[in-house]
Amino acid sequence: MSVESKNLRNVALVGHNGTGKTNLVEQMLYYAGVISQAEKVTSGKTTSDYTEEEIARKISVHTSLSSFEWDGKRLNVLDTPGTADFIGEAICAFRSCEAAIMVVDAREGAQIETIKLWRRLDSRNKPRAVFINKMDKERASYRHVIDSLEEEFDSHFVPVVMALGEAEEFQGVINLIENQAYQCTEGGKEVAIPIPEKYATVVEDFRNRLIENAAEGADDLIEKFFEEGTLNAEEIRRGLREGLRENRVVPVFCGATDKGAGILSLLNFIKNNFPSPVYSKEFIIDHNGDETTIDFDATAPFSGYCFKTTLDQFSGKLSFIKVVTGCLTPETDIYNAEHNKKERPGKMFRALGKKLVETDYLAAGDIGIITKSGISYTNASLTSGPEVKRTFRPLRLPQPVYELAISSDDKKSEDKMNDALHKVAEEDLTFVIKFNEET
Repeated sequence: MSVESKNLRNVALVGHNGTGKTNLVEQMLYYAGVISQAEKVTSGKTTSDYTEEEIARKISVHTSLSSFEWDGKRLNVLDTPGTADFIGEAICAFRSCEAAIMVVDAREGAQIETIKLWRRLDSRNKPRAVFINKMDKERASYRHVIDSLEEEFDSHFVPVVMALGEAEEFQGVINLIENQAYQCTEGGKEVAIPIPEKYATVVEDFRNRLIENAAEGADDLIEKFFEEGTLNAEEIRRGLREGLRENRVVPVFCGATDKGAGILSLLNFIKNNFPSPVYSKEFIIDHNGDETTIDFDATAPFSGYCFKTTLDQFSGKLSFIKVVTGCLTPETDIYNAEHNKKERPGKMFRALGKKLVETDYLAAGDIGIITKSGISYTNASLTSGPEVKRTFRPLRLPQPVYELAISSDDKKSEDKMNDALHKVAEEDLTFVIKFNEET
């Protein structure tokens, strides 16, 4: 099934290690009907943490892609590692997504990787939202986290969803746009309930703050707000949509992934308000070596880039491709100017963690995978032929901060070691191999 560019939502989940990004993906897939049960990282059965290392260590080591539909929109969600050791994996997700969701622990607020990742998003002017997770845990505090974020970052945080209770009293969430409460159920899904009377005052305060910020999204909304003092739900969405696209506001959500709380409001907001590639631009390097931008254009010849490479023992080499102009089909010619070589992808896939689902069409702005490509590797710029001269900006990766010397006892072992090291380096460009002839 083909998807138009305007119906795409490419989202990176980022945050400090252990904040619940992988569990959040599980809940999204469960709500979307893609999986029958939302697993937890501790089970070793989650969709996006599937390698031996991730299952054994119970942390994300690689960025994984989960592509699914939600109410007429195609969501490409990239679950990223939260430790500094694997920052290259997070950066490849930044590169390929139009927006990010920063997942924050309700007990901790802004942690060290929260701060470092936030600064990287700032350097890219990347629109983002915040999801405050673990509202059901002891010491969870919605206000504390917002205060922590406002103290740490120079951003305009706008509560969109607030907690219905905290810690042992947590029952669900309150959607401030809809003015509606959602309660957790034993089956792991949310049901709509009236907002309890004891929350009336705090809901009114947060909702007024929400409406004021939404009104700044357009001149006609400001005018109506001054005249009537309020906006309806659709006007609030429109104002937030404009503010998010321009990275002027940071919408704040909350929930508890262990209970499936807060997921429905988040998915619907992504659908209605997160930017599609149509409203974004892609960075390229012009013939003078300067950075400039181009639009995601479905009518132009094919061009795109590879932002991630994985070497799978069963599927072989997997090249993660972001289509920028035109479209990609199994019959599309793919040309790499750096090597002056051309090929056709043959089979293309969408990903659901390690599961590959074959597809025959990727629109401008879409993300997919081609297998066993000889010319697609991380940072490779791809076009339909030599007549389309285009070089996309490469990933901006940090330099390694730790060095280690290794050696082998004999030539045969050295060859095996070199082969293994180069495979690691092909997957992770922050892993650099140097050969010292003197030692």
